[in-house]
Amino acid sequence: MLGPEVFYGPFMTACKAQPSSKQKVWNQLESKARRHARPGSPSENGVRHVAEAPAMAKTPSEPASGQRDELAESLGELFTNVSLMVRGELQVPPAPASDSNLTSSFDVRMVSAFQWGTNNQLSLIEKMNDRVAQEYSNYGDVAAGLRVFVEQLNEKNQGFDEYISQIDTIDQQVTEFEAVVSMLDKHATTRSRAAVEVVRPKTSAATGARPLREGAEGFVEEASDEVNEGGQEVMAEGETTGGQLTQEEAEYASRIAKERIKKQQEDALQEEENIRLMEHEVERQKRVAEEQMLRAQAL
Repeated sequence: MLGPEVFYGPFMTACKAQPSSKQKVWNQLESKARRHARPGSPSENGVRHVAEAPAMAKTPSEPASGQRDELAESLGELFTNVSLMVRGELQVPPAPASDSNLTSSFDVRMVSAFQWGTNNQLSLIEKMNDRVAQEYSNYGDVAAGLRVFVEQLNEKNQGFDEYISQIDTIDQQVTEFEAVVSMLDKHATTRSRAAVEVVRPKTSAATGARPLREGAEGFVEEASDEVNEGGQEVMAEGETTGGQLTQEEAEYASRIAKERIKKQQEDALQEEENIRLMEHEVERQKRVAEEQMLRAQAL
């Protein structure tokens, strides 16, 4: 904001440069008194007996009654306008219709200086208003961008709802698969125990219990050995009983036993294969669920 020297400087300079009309009258009276004074009179010695001019009274700022003080009126109007500017009511004073309305060159300078200062103030305020309007426009753009961003976030959240429902469904399926696998595991364990009981070799006091071989191949070999032993026992019984069972019947019985054991072995292997397939499917479902969860977190 412009300082008071912008307004007061030109006016005070003008006041010092040009004396008022009352000062001119006083100077004229003083010069006349000096010319008509006698030698040695108080007026000659510098003592003034002439009455003081009304403008030089105790209240020099107040004009004499019945006289018009143009300077006082101009200064009063100036300070009135300055007080208006201080309160924020900036108003450009109306320019005179013609130069004939201006009583002196001092009035012209005063009005022009006041208008110059007021115009500068108005220009400064206009720039400030433009800057404030620009800032508010920028704030409006930022608010619009934030609104669009919030709408996009809401849309993404709505898309996440579908993923969340899919994840819940997958979790439920995984739980069901785990229950099925547990049931199949129990069933396979039961079938394996039954197969082992079928092909378990007979024990004797001399040889003792013979342990089963490990693995599927050992299981088949144990079953074959058991069938051979069973066939030999059947043949021995036929010989001791007087030949009731022929060799063909013994071979037939051995073949039937082998087929039965083979069928049980195939069933056990099929059960194990089903269990492996179910475990593989469960692992695949878990991987798919984890990938979907990671994809949802990335979004």
